[in-house]
Amino acid sequence: MILTASGGAFRDVPKEELARKCVEEPEWVRAKATTHPNWDMGAKITVDSATMMNKGLEVIEAHYLFGADYDDIDVVIHPQVWGEKRMGIRG
Repeated sequence: MILTASGGAFRDVPKEELARKCVEEPEWVRAKATTHPNWDMGAKITVDSATMMNKGLEVIEAHYLFGADYDDIDVVIHPQVWGEKRMGIRG
């Protein structure tokens, strides 16, 4: 099973830069976390997207709703979000 993700607000920020900004510019991080690169979803959902928490919940949902083993569920980042809200089942 393949779940797609846009990658959220931090998808193009190198982890070293994000770590530095967390210390030196926490307001930038807060503002960035609540600004989705593709659409306006509200602060809570946008933060979940930025941290990929929403995909963690979707993996759990896919496991329970479709009976998929966790090892059979992949999350793929697709910045153009062509597949957002779609699910693909392999094999």
